[in-house]
Amino acid sequence: SQLRFERDGSDGNTTVIDVSTGEVAILTHARKGRDGSALETFATSVDGRWMVFLTRDEDARERVEVFSTRAPYEGAITFRLPTSMDARAVAFSSGGEELLVFDDSCEATAEPGLEVFAADGTPRASIRGVTAPYVRMRDGIVATSASRDAVVWIDEVTWRIARVVTHPTTCEATTSTRVYRQIDDGYEERNTYTQKTVSCDEFGVERVGVRISLSPCETILASTCAGHDDKVLFLWPARALEHDDAPLAIFLHSKPIVDFKWCRDDRVDGAARLQFVCAGDAAVYSFVPGMLCPVRSALECAEFAPSKIIHASAEPDALIIKGKGKTFVQQRFPLSVM
Repeated sequence: SQLRFERDGSDGNTTVIDVSTGEVAILTHARKGRDGSALETFATSVDGRWMVFLTRDEDARERVEVFSTRAPYEGAITFRLPTSMDARAVAFSSGGEELLVFDDSCEATAEPGLEVFAADGTPRASIRGVTAPYVRMRDGIVATSASRDAVVWIDEVTWRIARVVTHPTTCEATTSTRVYRQIDDGYEERNTYTQKTVSCDEFGVERVGVRISLSPCETILASTCAGHDDKVLFLWPARALEHDDAPLAIFLHSKPIVDFKWCRDDRVDGAARLQFVCAGDAAVYSFVPGMLCPVRSALECAEFAPSKIIHASAEPDALIIKGKGKTFVQQRFPLSVM
C-alpha cells in the first residue's frame, strides 16, 4: 500500500499520507455517536487494498463508498443505505468480500444492529441487537449489545451470533472466576460480586456503551459497561465457542475506568499486558495474564487526572496518557510532562 492512515480518536479525523509523494490529506469526520464519541466512518480492508467511507449525499442520504488505496485511488463501488438506517460504523469483513455497517438510529423504538452487504451492495444479513465498538478475531467479530449490557461473538461465515455473555450483577467467586475489590493502593479478595445497575447519568439520560478490548494473543477479552457505572472491569475467555459464560475475573474499582487498552509485551508470559486508567486517580493500572489482580503504579504528578490512553506500544514505558490539558509518558522510572 502506498497510503498510511493515522486516526485521531479525539475528533474522528483521519490523516492520509501518500508515502510515494509525501502528499497529506485530512479527512474530517465530525459526526458523533449518541455517547459523544467519534463515529467510525472510515476503515481499510485487512489486506490494505481498499478503503471505505460513510458519506452523505446532497439528499442527506447515507452512502457507502469504496476506493482503492493505490494511486490513482479509483472508486470501486458506491451504494445508498436505506433511509431508516443511521450508520455508526463501517468495516470490511475479514475476507474482504462483505461490508459491515453498524446501524444505531436515534429513533426511540429503533433497535441497533449490524447490516451485512455483499461487495456489490446487495444486503446479505441483518443481526439485530449488536452495535459498535467491535474487535476482529481470527474466526469472526466480537461486538457489543448496549441494550443487554452484553458482549456478542459473530460468525463471519454464517453471519449468526455464536455466543453472548451478559455482564452479571451478581456472581459467586469460584476457582475459575476471581473477584477483587480495590482498597487504597491494592485489592482485597471477595467471595461474591454484587453490583447495583446504573444505567442513567446525572441528567437522567440513559447511558449507552459496552467497551471491549482484545488481548494480542486473542485469549482474553476485557470489557466495561455503562450499566455498571464503568467502575467494574470484566475479563472473559475470548474463544467464541466457550461454554462457560462466567467471567474469568471481576475487578471492582472505587472510580470509573475511563480508558483501557491491551498491548503486546514479549517480556511477560502470554506477551500481553492490559493498561487502564481511572477518573480522578493519578495512577496507571497494569494486568498481565496469570496475575491474580492488577498492579497500581502511581503517577509522579499527584494532581494529574488521566482521561485517555492515547498510545500503548510493545514497551510498557511507552504508554502515553492524556488528562487536564497535559500529556504524560509512562516510563520505567519517574514520569515526565510533555
